[in-house]
Amino acid sequence: MISQLANDKVSVLFSSHSMEEVARIADRLILIHSGKIAAQGKPEDLLNQYQVENLEDLYMKLTDIE
Repeated sequence: MISQLANDKVSVLFSSHSMEEVARIADRLILIHSGKIAAQGKPEDLLNQYQVENLEDLYMKLTDIE
């Protein structure tokens, strides 16, 4: 359903803690940590920018979680 809305050029605000789910659905994302925007952009651009393999690693890198 969300993918169909996106195909129809409808904006969808989707909130999730599942980075795997976000990777499947989002064409742009905002990563929020402690109430502040830690990163935003296209998932593939953020992965390249921060030199990580997946969104879970990106989150851990930006929040200093190991």
